[in-house]
Amino acid sequence: MQLIGSFCEFSWYDLLDLVAHKCLTGWLCVEAVAEGATQGRRQYQVWFQNGSLVAAAQSGRRHGSSSQSSGDSNHNSLLWMMQRQGWLSPNVSQKMAQQCPPQVPLGQYFRQQRALDDRQLQQLFNLQLSPVIKALSLLESAQFQLDTTMPLPLELMTGLKLPAYNAQTLARQSAIAKSPAPQMALVNAGRLAS
Repeated sequence: MQLIGSFCEFSWYDLLDLVAHKCLTGWLCVEAVAEGATQGRRQYQVWFQNGSLVAAAQSGRRHGSSSQSSGDSNHNSLLWMMQRQGWLSPNVSQKMAQQCPPQVPLGQYFRQQRALDDRQLQQLFNLQLSPVIKALSLLESAQFQLDTTMPLPLELMTGLKLPAYNAQTLARQSAIAKSPAPQMALVNAGRLAS
């Protein structure tokens, strides 16, 4: 199944509902124009399996450019995140990644080899998904493509999953946190009246 549209037709919440309700497996790509003309476009990718989110990535593109900005794809990799946390050296992580069997999520393999513990694996998953979920929940205008024929990116996957319904809850919490506090509106209104 392929679905192409905009957030004017289907919101991020509607797409999560579709993924959850139909227990979809596949890929969602969302592209949004950043507010400042110099910021260009942002692209968010989310992979899901049987109605749950299993991986996410984001990249920036300069206005008028079709290629990712330098380093974006590396910054989405589990290897880069593990190295940034100081858990594994680049040499060790690269060697282990090359030994990962096909059809096994990379994070799961590192856990099986005891290179990561459960807490670290959960932290990687959160570092990967949280910024993308938050960003998508705040977008008002974007184009998207949903494709259930795309293969899952095992090199980006931890082996953990977040049910799409739970992602909806996180997204709503992010949107609520971004909105102004009710007291703030009252204080500002009171100042205008005086």
